[in-house]
Amino acid sequence: MGGAVIKNIDVSSWLKVRVRGGKAWIGEMVSNRTVESRSRRFILSFNISATVAVSLASGNFLVGLYAILNVSDALLGILTTVAQLCNIAQILSPLLLDRFPGKKKIVLILRCVYHLFFIVIIGSIPYFPVEDGFKVSLLVASMVVANLAAALAGPGISMLHIRSLPDRLRASFFMIMSMMYNVCTYVFILVCGWIVDYMRDTRSLLTGITVVRAIALVFSVLEIISTINIYEHKEPDADKKADKKFALTLPFKDTKYMMCCALVGAWSFFANIPGLFYSSYLINDVGVPYSFLGTVSILSLPILMVFGPVWSKVINRHSWFKSISMAMVIYATCYLVCAFVDKGNYMFLYPCGVVLSFIGAPCINIVIPNMPYMHLPESGRSGYLGFYAGFNSFMAMLGLLTGTLIINLTSGAQFSFFRQTLINKQFLYLIVWVLLLVLSAAFMLLKKHEKRV
Repeated sequence: MGGAVIKNIDVSSWLKVRVRGGKAWIGEMVSNRTVESRSRRFILSFNISATVAVSLASGNFLVGLYAILNVSDALLGILTTVAQLCNIAQILSPLLLDRFPGKKKIVLILRCVYHLFFIVIIGSIPYFPVEDGFKVSLLVASMVVANLAAALAGPGISMLHIRSLPDRLRASFFMIMSMMYNVCTYVFILVCGWIVDYMRDTRSLLTGITVVRAIALVFSVLEIISTINIYEHKEPDADKKADKKFALTLPFKDTKYMMCCALVGAWSFFANIPGLFYSSYLINDVGVPYSFLGTVSILSLPILMVFGPVWSKVINRHSWFKSISMAMVIYATCYLVCAFVDKGNYMFLYPCGVVLSFIGAPCINIVIPNMPYMHLPESGRSGYLGFYAGFNSFMAMLGLLTGTLIINLTSGAQFSFFRQTLINKQFLYLIVWVLLLVLSAAFMLLKKHEKRV
């Protein structure tokens, strides 16, 4: 009896310590105690709202809207490339943002313009009583305006957020952020997939897409409200009239920062090669239901709950570069598996491939967002972040152009691998698989240059 009592006391004490520690950690992370911790709550809210809004207005649902507008594969590639081309304007963002001591107001205006054009106007184009040619022109123009607004706001958002994220909390915060916005995003993708499938079965696909965009609009409003409530710290050089041209060239003199830019740029290049072609393949060639794609996406939730904390611990105990190198090998295998998906096996093979990506993605989603801050100086941040974002978008655009070029050059071609015939949209996934393995090796080779943050 005595031994049992002592054991119970030990367990009780251990639990109390763990509970107190958990409360203290949560209090430091997202409590209402300081302006920084309160801001972190709204940064989480911002990322969840923004991710859900963009996911419901793009991806498979945007492919469905394109199908209604009879967008060809060639135009599909052009539209995705135009979006990334506009995003390169982030490199010029400091020329606008540095004119104002406070960045929040201009960020809010730009984000409102982005949501107006990307969600509302683009979603309304099919209803306009005009010729198809004019609709396509309006679609391209709206895409340009929306992405330019988002690009100019991008570095300002990063500056607004990073001051409330001290070094010691970043890995844990990015892990929590990744888990939360993935949970919310995949739940809404699944629900909206059911809506679109039901509407498509009743010959009302456009109505279904419109309902989904209305839901996206609600989340865009939540994003704006979250931004309003994030505390804006004064930048060290906010009152200085810096040479803007010089500020844009600063990153070139920082070898370590340029190394981070190069690695993330390579990731953006390789990951964007498929563009929306594979989604088009699944929806238009294989005929996969939207609800099935949403159901597969929801599998990420239990996997994310398990592997998110695991990867966070791996990163804290080991190298950032070594961790992402291992994760990228797992993630890349998804492209190998999904390349062989067809009408006869998609119900089995596609979920297997996507599950592999879900295992590796949490680490990538923790490391990649932190890369622009690993060697970020205290002053001149708008120039550094603007260059980083612009270069990243430029590499993404090159990836989309490469994918579009491959699709156009191999139109109608067939490829035979392991006694299975693949079309060009599947072959594209095999190319990305090889490239991501090369990038994984590059991360591993450069891990000795990493500076822990």
